[in-house]
Amino acid sequence: MKRVEDNFQRELEAAIDLIVQSNHRKKIVVAGPGAGKTSLFKKLLSKSKAANQEASHLVVTFIGALAEELRHDLSELADVFTFHTHCKQLLHRNPHLREGLIEGFRVFPKLPSLIKSDWLLLHAGDQGPPHFVKLMREAIDSDATRFFIDRSNYYDAVSFDDMVFRVYLKLAAAPHVAERHDLILVDEYQDFNLLEISLLDFLSRKSPIVVAGDDDQVLYGALRSSHWNFIRKCYASPDYEACGLPFCLRCPEVVVKAFDDVVSAATAAGLLKGRIPKVYR
Repeated sequence: MKRVEDNFQRELEAAIDLIVQSNHRKKIVVAGPGAGKTSLFKKLLSKSKAANQEASHLVVTFIGALAEELRHDLSELADVFTFHTHCKQLLHRNPHLREGLIEGFRVFPKLPSLIKSDWLLLHAGDQGPPHFVKLMREAIDSDATRFFIDRSNYYDAVSFDDMVFRVYLKLAAAPHVAERHDLILVDEYQDFNLLEISLLDFLSRKSPIVVAGDDDQVLYGALRSSHWNFIRKCYASPDYEACGLPFCLRCPEVVVKAFDDVVSAATAAGLLKGRIPKVYR
């Protein structure tokens, strides 16, 4: 048993080291649950820190609870935020990005509902207000989303998606104002929607980036417009080096084999077209 465990540990470390030693500026790591991403992140950040003690590192994810876990493990090596919190800090820090807002703007989660009411008052007889949040999540710059930003400026308040949308609009117009980091790490990439992925693309033009995720784990498609096609497109992109962590450290062998059987049957039935190929051991 000791020999089996030693062999497994060596294989896991070899898989992680293969990613860490790569000098490619953009990498995508396909990693399922319990694959060892935190260990990978620590090694990537430590390598960058060893090269430059003053290095600037950014780690972003979507869920607050996961950000807290990552902060617990990585806070000595990087700034760790949810994507919304990171954009909020950017707006506070950069007058150009928050144009129209004062530095001490408020976060008001119900702002979209308030602005829908404004639209109805100002557009009497129309069929109804636009789906502002949906349009922003799809990175659509239109009269409707500009109306939202104008009203947001009037109230000197922001909600969650429009924080990201504001930064996206400014960087789309002037990519050079994006902050530079020595390394950006993105966890659970499959949870991000088109707006967030588009903004990450702007950030990655000035900074090396490693995104990690798994198209089998898209949980927020209906809730916030994430989709497995986004991570699949990234995996297929020639701009990204595709990597993988092949182990599941969270489940016993019987569960992993049962999962493989389900995937094999579904693939044979043509139900998983486009799925990123991956091995879990």
